Amino acid sequence: MNTESGSRWVAIASAPPSQTFGTVTLHPWDGAHDIGAAVATLELERPSWLTWAPDGRHLHVACEAAQGHVVTLLADLTSGGTPTLAEAGRAGTGGISPCHLALLPDGDTLVVANYSDGTVSTLEVRDGVVTELADVDRLTGSGPHPSRQESSHAHQVVPLSGERVCVVDLGADKIVTYAVRNRELHRITSSAMPAGAGPRHVVRDPRTRRAWLGGELSGSLIALRERDIGEFEVVGETVASANEAENSVAHIWLDASGQRLLISNRGPDTVSLFDVSAEIPQLLGEVSVPAHPRHFHVEGATVLVAGRDADAVTTHTLEHDGVSAAITTLTVPAPMCIVPTPTRPWASGSAEAGGESQPVQPTGKADRRIGDEGRPQRR
Repeated sequence: MNTESGSRWVAIASAPPSQTFGTVTLHPWDGAHDIGAAVATLELERPSWLTWAPDGRHLHVACEAAQGHVVTLLADLTSGGTPTLAEAGRAGTGGISPCHLALLPDGDTLVVANYSDGTVSTLEVRDGVVTELADVDRLTGSGPHPSRQESSHAHQVVPLSGERVCVVDLGADKIVTYAVRNRELHRITSSAMPAGAGPRHVVRDPRTRRAWLGGELSGSLIALRERDIGEFEVVGETVASANEAENSVAHIWLDASGQRLLISNRGPDTVSLFDVSAEIPQLLGEVSVPAHPRHFHVEGATVLVAGRDADAVTTHTLEHDGVSAAITTLTVPAPMCIVPTPTRPWASGSAEAGGESQPVQPTGKADRRIGDEGRPQRR
């Protein structure tokens, strides 16, 4: 593959469940189905989520450790030399097991979801590099699931508009909205979700005030209405997979038109495409993907899927009525998150980490094969 100036790059976080340390790797990418071998590797403690800064040089990494921390990496992608990854700075999150983060539009603030203790934190960013903890707020609550909802578990941060962000709380079945002022967290409202849903990730269409939520514990796709910015009410709910295997829903993505939505299913080990133009989502197609599809990225007509338990990243084509079978496969140990370098500055509230939602570019008929074997739920 050509790795000269003009190539795209993909960062992949790897964190084998049985190991304390994992890696962040950098791979050349042709923007479609060709991902090359790693050209740069850096070892970190359990990297689980990645967000590029708009400059495509600073990469923020949530390290899901007992002493939670965020690391900023500097990617040197200068033409004519071998690309490198180097640690530029780090800061503690004041919480346990940070699993998601978002860079606010000002570029000077990271908001972090700490899963295990249900805290939300803000970190200061200077000159693109994380420097120090600014504020921490602890969510409270519980849900009916005996082992997964004994307390609040913050799972995702979504910038909304202006100073507002929302945080998805898997443990207490709610979405909490904050105003972030000078990196201080001020709670505005809390929206209840269906009991036992275990909400994981939400995507929204601000133009229509509609949103959709993945229920990790219920294995469902939940349609929402946004009455005010960050204030949600439930409209309806449907299963996220046609497969009968126990389903632990993971990532979710909405296209730029607000008409098509993808969601990944762990257990069935599939990705489902829904038509969300009507009030209740309609399943269009579902395709088998590598085991435990914890994350995926969509760009144009290309879907990159990270199958953690299969040690594989696969590429697929997004089509009118589903997603194609795998076109290429790259072996990567326990991939947790996959994020290409941004092509242009991204908008707040976008559905992808470090990049804007891209419109569906249909190409033909999809492969609708569905996996038959269920696997145990794993976070």
